[in-house]
Amino acid sequence: MVESSEVVSTEAVKEKLSPEYWRNRAFFWLAFVILVILTLLMIKPYFTMLVLSLIAVIMLTPLYDYFMQRHWVNKRQNVAVTLTLVSFLGVLVVPIYFVVRLVIEQLAGAVTSFAAVDLDATAQSISEALGRWPINAADVLGAFQSLAVTVGAALTDLAISLGSSLPDLMIQGLLFVVIVAALLPRYKSLVTGVQRISPLGYDISELYSRKITAMVSSLVKGVFLIAILQGAAMGVFYWLAGLPYIFLLVVVSMLLAMIPIVGISWLVIGIVIVSFLTGNYVQGLIVLGGFYGVVNWIDVLLRPKLLSKEANLPVALFLLSIFGGLAWAGAMGLFYGPVIMLLLITTIQIYVEKYAHEDGVILSAAIEGLMRGRDEEEEFTEEAEQI
Repeated sequence: MVESSEVVSTEAVKEKLSPEYWRNRAFFWLAFVILVILTLLMIKPYFTMLVLSLIAVIMLTPLYDYFMQRHWVNKRQNVAVTLTLVSFLGVLVVPIYFVVRLVIEQLAGAVTSFAAVDLDATAQSISEALGRWPINAADVLGAFQSLAVTVGAALTDLAISLGSSLPDLMIQGLLFVVIVAALLPRYKSLVTGVQRISPLGYDISELYSRKITAMVSSLVKGVFLIAILQGAAMGVFYWLAGLPYIFLLVVVSMLLAMIPIVGISWLVIGIVIVSFLTGNYVQGLIVLGGFYGVVNWIDVLLRPKLLSKEANLPVALFLLSIFGGLAWAGAMGLFYGPVIMLLLITTIQIYVEKYAHEDGVILSAAIEGLMRGRDEEEEFTEEAEQI
């Protein structure tokens, strides 16, 4: 019985070492690589949508698990997926629709109002406020009015662009819902399967997966959630200061709050300068005090609690990845940059912990062997010269 198994094992080894085996294997991997490249080219227009779908799946998996554990769902996946998607659309997508409408309306009204400002009267008011400062108020107002016209034109172009791309947006929205619905019940099993077949091994692949999930979750909580809270808090102070177009200012504040360091401060400083130039000192002080006295502390106090330890990056690297990602991939760079930077740091740590010592031993042995070979060669040369 043992001899028979040994014969079979030997024949199998010989078969795998045959030229035909390697030709078949090479053709298979060549076909696989070509198909992967063609698939990536085919889905390239929808790559951002795919990334957003994966982010949504990562963030919605706990909610899906919650519904699956309810006794009235009875572990029916279709019911849990439907409830998860309806909750997601109700909490996020529907409010975004109304937010966009209100922002467009208020922005259009703001541009129209600013374009109709009486420059002479306002310039006179600003000149009186400036006193002896050598600044031409008319030039400042002219620059602001020109900026308003430019923003209005950009808004018109954006509306036209959105209208022309509406069919593509509808397709991407449909694909988003379908992909999220398909991945939610299978996400954990797919991740486990990829980890098991990964050439890096299960442990390292699981570490990468855990790091990516932690960073995405931390970005959503530590960037977007904090930005929403800061923007809403600033809205209170905009209202107390009696500013017009509060909703527009709140949305702009939320968007600026996603950018580290810079954040809402530029908008606040601009509002304060305009308030002081027009003599509204109380208004400027309310906005300034509200930001630095209350709103700025939301980020300082909440961010450390919302960021996962698995996604910890040094501040310098985090800022570099954020700004680099924004410059490279636009808004999606907020995700791409930190995730890529975290994976790079993780890869370096894995190498140091698992491979560096072994590679060092091998490299030392190789250098030692090379030196020994040179010494033997030199000895042989000396003996030959003596002969």
